[in-house]
Amino acid sequence: MNGAVALTVGELARRAGLTVRALRHYDEIGLLSFQRRTWAGYRLYGEAEIQRLQQIASPRRLMEYVGKAWAVGKKE
Repeated sequence: MNGAVALTVGELARRAGLTVRALRHYDEIGLLSFQRRTWAGYRLYGEAEIQRLQQIASPRRLMEYVGKAWAVGKKE
């Protein structure tokens, strides 16, 4: 692999703070696709996929933050 980043779905989920199920869902609906598999059939995600996940996850996290702030504001 020449030192290139290659994460399994479990490693990527753990580092991104998501579930494996969420990453598989993103793949199913075409938001995030993996490019390679290991010899055992595991999905491998590289730099491009990690950058794409950051684009997907950032708005999601922002909406979670806004939702929590909104809920706190309603309680006051």
